[in-house]
Amino acid sequence: MEKIKRLLLYAGATPEEFAQVQQEMHLYNYNRLVAFLAISIVFLLISAVYAVFSVVLAPNLPAYLIVLGISCLLLPITLYVGRRSRAGLQICLSLFLSSLYSLSIYLSTVTSPGGPATAFIAFLLTLPTLFILPPLENMCSVVIWDMLFFLFVSVSKDARIVQIDMLNGIIYGCISIIASTYVTHMMMQNFITRARLRYVAENDQTTGLRNRNAFEREQNDIPGRCRRTLSCVYMDINGLHELNNAMGHQAGDIMLREVADELKKQFGDELTYRMGGDEYVAFAPDLSEDRLHEKVRTFSLAIEQKDYHAALGWATCETASLRMENLLRIAETRMLHEAVQTVAGEAYASNEWQSDKAISSFITIASKSGKKVTNHQDTGSYELFKSRYSEIVKLAEVPSLTDGKGSFFAITDTKGAVHCILYNTGRGLLGAYFRETGEYKVYDEQKNIDNYLKSYASCIDSVISTVIGSAEVSPWSQQTIDGNLTA
Repeated sequence: MEKIKRLLLYAGATPEEFAQVQQEMHLYNYNRLVAFLAISIVFLLISAVYAVFSVVLAPNLPAYLIVLGISCLLLPITLYVGRRSRAGLQICLSLFLSSLYSLSIYLSTVTSPGGPATAFIAFLLTLPTLFILPPLENMCSVVIWDMLFFLFVSVSKDARIVQIDMLNGIIYGCISIIASTYVTHMMMQNFITRARLRYVAENDQTTGLRNRNAFEREQNDIPGRCRRTLSCVYMDINGLHELNNAMGHQAGDIMLREVADELKKQFGDELTYRMGGDEYVAFAPDLSEDRLHEKVRTFSLAIEQKDYHAALGWATCETASLRMENLLRIAETRMLHEAVQTVAGEAYASNEWQSDKAISSFITIASKSGKKVTNHQDTGSYELFKSRYSEIVKLAEVPSLTDGKGSFFAITDTKGAVHCILYNTGRGLLGAYFRETGEYKVYDEQKNIDNYLKSYASCIDSVISTVIGSAEVSPWSQQTIDGNLTA
């Protein structure tokens, strides 16, 4: 009995599996309904025009025009509400099927009283297989329309034709139910298989969060979930590599899970992703700035109690001016700023750095490419810098910079105070932080790089020229910085 129940209600799937593929079923039905509405409009328009000039088809013209009008009305409604609302799509789908069934009954009875009901039989066999609906719903639909067909047949045709049509209605109704149940069952198995494969591909097995693959697929849909603002929190855990080396990967996995659990407590798991390694991102729709800061503080305190630490960055944007890439890059630049601030303070706290006058002003502390910054004026100072470089370059090994697409260039003083960070996404965007103004911004290299350079060239040129010992050539216009960051 349980198998029969599952077959009728969920096409052979379990309730949990059915719930997992409902969204895919919804999109499948939506796309097919739009396509069939468009096809029906074209077909009915041609039929209506032909009926005007045909004596045989002339009685069918009112039915063609009515169904044509319904289809023309349903198409924009489906396009507007169908993708957003399952209930709205179901109503549009039911109206569309009802109009076609009604048309087939009209053509098979009212306008063709002397012949067998071929039009209705054809629609009865095909319509239940056009969309993926629960078999019980298809069964009820076939039975109801069969009964209405029998009613119209009994009052419009003679006894001999009535018997033939009723027998055909019963036989082909049963065939339709069996065929639609089989098709729905096979499609359901296909949906479930794809859902399982997608789950493996888009879910992180360690933390249970969705991964970067899921984010790449869903990021364009995230803005549609907010009305006013969208906030983004970018996080990088400190010390994962060291923990793995010291206590093994099992300890590292425990840290990743516990941090992910705390992140889910604050922001839920629907819009929280593990982007790779020790890097997480979470989105919060319509969250006030105070509430966002409260959640960030609560999360930070929670992981600190577990003796974990993380660099956090966040950004909020109004939906009217929202660009996901900009929002993400600003949050990530804030996170990099915190990572630089923390690590630099540890790396340059020693007396040797503070007492070395040649590099006591500004120094480069990060480079994904591994390119060394040479100080031509003081070889000894450069050698000192070089000797420490293998240690401090770890700062640039955050996951966002190891996918081969991005890099960043950070400048700080010997006390760990960050003067600026330039972050290249590798996708035509620059993230920037400037201590002088306290601003975090994202610039499009193609659209507003000139304004960016005019506003901050003096600051950037001064600190970079101190680092590389070359104030003669603007690094923005003619040089490559950090091997990857180019204007």
